[in-house]
Amino acid sequence: MLGLASVIYLAGFLSLYFSEPLFNSSGDPEKRLPRWQLLVWIFSAGSDELQHPFATLFNRFTHFDWAVERAPIILLASFVWILAIMLGSLVISSLVKRESVTRGEWIILSAGLGLGVLSCIVQVLGLAGVLDRYTFFVVAGVIISLWGLSFATRGRAMDVYEKRSSPRVSLQLAVLIPSGIVLGLALLSAMLPTPDYDAHAYHLLGPKEWFLAGRIQFLPHNVYTSFPFLTEMMHLVGMVAWGDWFYGGLVGQSILSGFGILTTAAVMCVGRRLFDENAGWLAALVYATAPWTYRLTSIPYVEGPMLAYGMLGLLCLTRFSQGHVVWSLMAGIFAGAAFGCKYPALLMVAVPLGAGVAVLSNRRTIPLHMIAFGGGFILLSGIWLVRNMAWTGNPVFPLLYDWMGATTWDAVRDERFVKGHQSSSFMFSLLGSFARDVFERSDWQSALVFSFAPWSLFSRRRVAFALWALIVYLFLMFFFTTHRLDRFFLTIEPVAALLAGAGMVVVMGWLGRWIPAIVTTFIVLFNIAYVSTPLCGMNLYTDPLSSVRKVALDNVAPSLAALIDSDLVKNDQTVLFVGLAAVYESPYSSRYNTVFDSNILEQITRDPHTGGLRRADDIRSSLARHGINDIFVDWSWIKRYRSPGNYGYSDFITPSLFEELVKEGILRPIAPALSGQPDWQLYEVVTEAGKP
Repeated sequence: MLGLASVIYLAGFLSLYFSEPLFNSSGDPEKRLPRWQLLVWIFSAGSDELQHPFATLFNRFTHFDWAVERAPIILLASFVWILAIMLGSLVISSLVKRESVTRGEWIILSAGLGLGVLSCIVQVLGLAGVLDRYTFFVVAGVIISLWGLSFATRGRAMDVYEKRSSPRVSLQLAVLIPSGIVLGLALLSAMLPTPDYDAHAYHLLGPKEWFLAGRIQFLPHNVYTSFPFLTEMMHLVGMVAWGDWFYGGLVGQSILSGFGILTTAAVMCVGRRLFDENAGWLAALVYATAPWTYRLTSIPYVEGPMLAYGMLGLLCLTRFSQGHVVWSLMAGIFAGAAFGCKYPALLMVAVPLGAGVAVLSNRRTIPLHMIAFGGGFILLSGIWLVRNMAWTGNPVFPLLYDWMGATTWDAVRDERFVKGHQSSSFMFSLLGSFARDVFERSDWQSALVFSFAPWSLFSRRRVAFALWALIVYLFLMFFFTTHRLDRFFLTIEPVAALLAGAGMVVVMGWLGRWIPAIVTTFIVLFNIAYVSTPLCGMNLYTDPLSSVRKVALDNVAPSLAALIDSDLVKNDQTVLFVGLAAVYESPYSSRYNTVFDSNILEQITRDPHTGGLRRADDIRSSLARHGINDIFVDWSWIKRYRSPGNYGYSDFITPSLFEELVKEGILRPIAPALSGQPDWQLYEVVTEAGKP
């Protein structure tokens, strides 16, 4: 009976899943591509709309010129990972007995911890103003030397690892091959210039500014750079080690892509501990081949590392049977590292892990375990809190302004920021709609996840109920405490993958191997085809970086691309960007502000007493103090910010302001409609003598 029910459920779920249109395929809802059409293309010769995915992949890899160009990037990224594993191993060896974990668990725990500690080291060096290649390689040399000394003096007893049975080789290959394809393609995509707006506006832009300045300092024009920046320090590592912000940024992206592999390995290890070997391997397959995993791995988002740290923390909880308080400390360290990636990790990673520590501890030792957990959390998160306290007087700036204030913030900007980062409607219908996004409607969700996850409840493991309760908690946190971008529900994904692995084992027990294997193969082929298309991200895996760079910039900031192509501004000039904040690729000395920060042009031109225009001489003097040679206005972004429901934009910045500045002889129009676009306007600052 249960076997028949699972077949009916699979048929119904897959019908629903593949009938959904892909939101990302078109801005017009009537023209959005249904998922089933990709299935048709897999078994066809392609179409005019989209070439056959597998044929396209094959054609891309018929030459190897690209490998020579990418080799230095992946080599430097690999060096940083090896360095992190050595660093993490040094720390863990002083805390954990090697025989308490498997060799694989030792490596992934070392890698996760090492990257977190390395990020803190870079932050300290940056704040001290010693960001240079020489310092980086000195630090690297010290880490390698200490690890070599530790390795040479380690006793044989330390090399004993817990032995565990291995699943069939056929299952291992069935997991490793498709997982390797998806994660490998994601790595190749990560080595390309990214087309993601947030990366150009702060994930990469902040590290670039610090690299050029030679130190980490408060950036009052970019509020996002006051977020915890554990992952962004990897971009800074790449820039410093390479000596160039562009190629160093690609190294940083490649370093972060490794977190996709790390999370997959952690999911497997946790699945083995909580369920069994087969469930662990199948859970790894579910997670690794999910479009979400590809997307998080190919784009320099912070969610991928945050998920890795959440899984590593959960792995620590699985070792509680040994009763050592060190595992509470380790869980706290990984919770702190997750918080270092993103503020919401406090509720979505740290609180669940802390609750797990409390539940698994006996009543007598709960205080000791919670102190250890809290201490570990502070060890990896404290640096971001202290930094913000020194910069703004608020350790979690720009959050909690009403409670803690901030020396660089005000109520108006806080209201705009809070309005843009929280939800105001909590209708039950919305709850159901977002639940459906998580379940099957999201463009990046894999059909494998909830095809099998529900059947984990029949695994006879109480932990399955606990994991489902965790999913419900994480979804409620997403719905009630965030502004509901789809990336904010992603802490659910690896947990659901664990349940899917366990559910797959249950269904195999009812139906035998073949039906689940056919369904899984079918979905995995679809996922590989999908992630290799432009619908899921940058897929110009083997194109020259110079051409991909232009494609990415045209997607993120077409106005900046047009300005660069126009050659109207020399690279040694300083440009004030108005409206546009994604200026990572700007070759000029750039002045800009995010929509939430004080508008630089308004500060320069507005009289704080009258609210009108300041005297022309005062404006000229202020422009000179800022060293501004040109002003570039992107009205399309200003209009977008001012559209209903958006963030809003300073009312002072209007076309009439620029008309007045031109009339006063302060600005001279160079391109009133750059590239024929009236929304892109370039002005030259005129000196007091009337010359530019």
